[in-house]
Amino acid sequence: MMNSELCNPEDLILTQMPAPPVAIRPSIAVSATCTNQDDLTMSLANMVRINTDIEKVISRGNTSNKLLTLWSELQWACALYFNSETPNVPQQF
Repeated sequence: MMNSELCNPEDLILTQMPAPPVAIRPSIAVSATCTNQDDLTMSLANMVRINTDIEKVISRGNTSNKLLTLWSELQWACALYFNSETPNVPQQF
């Protein structure tokens, strides 16, 4: 049980994403002689790209529809980053 005097719900919001160092992320073999970035690196890059897009939409004052779409895409990307087997989360956005 959470003690309301010691912890507030806003303290549970992540403001930084944990990311393993590049050296321990496994690379993916594309062919016998070629490797590619691992899935974690690709997921992190995708989240950074979406955040940048959200920042641009906010600064330009674009429609809220575009912002809501990007926000949903970011939530999807974060859910898959933490657990790619999350129920009811499609594997592609």
